[in-house]
Amino acid sequence: MLVALVCYEVTRALDVRWLDEARGDDVWFEGDLARIFGEMTNRHAAHWRATVHPLFSLFTVVPMYALRSVGCSPLVAMATIVASTAGGWTLTLYLLMRMLRLSRGEAVLFTAVGVTSAAGMFWLIVPESYALGSTTMLAALVLAGLAQGRDVRTGWFAVASAATLSVTVTNWVAGILATLSAYSWRRTAQITANAFVVVVLAWAVQRAVVPRADFFVGYNRNEQRYLFRPETGGSGPILRALFVHAIVMPQIATTQKPRRGTVLTVQRSAIGSTGIIGWIATACWAALLLAGGWGLLRSLRDSDRLPRTIALVLVAEVLLHLVYGTETFLYTLNVAPLLIAIAAVGIRTRKRWVLALACALVVSGTINNGLQWRRAQRFWSDASPVASRFQIFHGASPWLSNLRRASLSLGVSMHAQNPSCRYPRSCPRATRRRKTAPTRSSPGSM
Repeated sequence: MLVALVCYEVTRALDVRWLDEARGDDVWFEGDLARIFGEMTNRHAAHWRATVHPLFSLFTVVPMYALRSVGCSPLVAMATIVASTAGGWTLTLYLLMRMLRLSRGEAVLFTAVGVTSAAGMFWLIVPESYALGSTTMLAALVLAGLAQGRDVRTGWFAVASAATLSVTVTNWVAGILATLSAYSWRRTAQITANAFVVVVLAWAVQRAVVPRADFFVGYNRNEQRYLFRPETGGSGPILRALFVHAIVMPQIATTQKPRRGTVLTVQRSAIGSTGIIGWIATACWAALLLAGGWGLLRSLRDSDRLPRTIALVLVAEVLLHLVYGTETFLYTLNVAPLLIAIAAVGIRTRKRWVLALACALVVSGTINNGLQWRRAQRFWSDASPVASRFQIFHGASPWLSNLRRASLSLGVSMHAQNPSCRYPRSCPRATRRRKTAPTRSSPGSM
């Protein structure tokens, strides 16, 4: 609940320029924040990524319209959906820790590691598909852990497998491997087929709600353009982003993207580039991961299949992103909880040392990642002077224009009380700064 409340407040405080499709798409580490927000608020939008996110539009458009119908603004409704997803992600991560035989206190501690990780801080507070997709993967693994100690009906595995497929097609591997950990190959094949049928039927419902959402089979040929991209820098930067940057954020840089302009990136950022606090957090995480790896090797000798299943899902995710994507940090929320789960297995080796390292990581990681998060939030103010806050977005939705007019009215009233105010449009100083402000060309649509 606390995580959801914090995420709600942080999401509501986001600069609205992240949600402007003309300027905001891909700027946040290749994330499609503006596109997803636009599709959430308009069921008749293109929804062209439904080919790889089969039911994500249904899961976001329906609650958005429901919240709008009771008087919520688009921004409040979006923040509510994002916060609810963050709360669900946190809960499923905690339950996974419990399935790994951690005590309540230990599970809370490692859940805190996940929430304060770079992936958690940067992706749980923005409108993207990865929080929901990661939640379905964790839920499938929780069900696999639950099936080790009690009888779980096959219908639940079909639902869990369908859920992983419904948000992102490649996440289906988590549902399939979770099912395979509890059943034979033949039974797994039957449950997997049932899950596919469930998603197809649900897609038919989505088609009625979102008319332009394409079917997710046979329409994803464009995904080939994301394979073996030279921007990744090779396997070294990819593995560094997945195994280190996912937990400890490095120094954030910017790069120029064709037709998009300046975007945030950490693809080429070095480990520990944020300074001493970054090195402390990285050292704690490396020690935790080594302890978890040793605990995973020891677990191979007992009957606990859950750590092995988590490791297999992790291997599948790493192999996928070695060949797919441009900004690897975009996919870290799928990998970070799996790494944290493996690190938590290290409690089975040297419990006190592992708990001490986890506590140190929560503290140092919160400081390091929080500072980098604040730096990312300053992107727009660093890119353009104060006066750019009053620029109109071309093609912006009416509520953004109303928000701009309200802010201008407030600024004018403040200027009447304080003539030295820099913000109102009528202020000569702000006008001079606006005239000298560097402008960015409007990127074309992809």
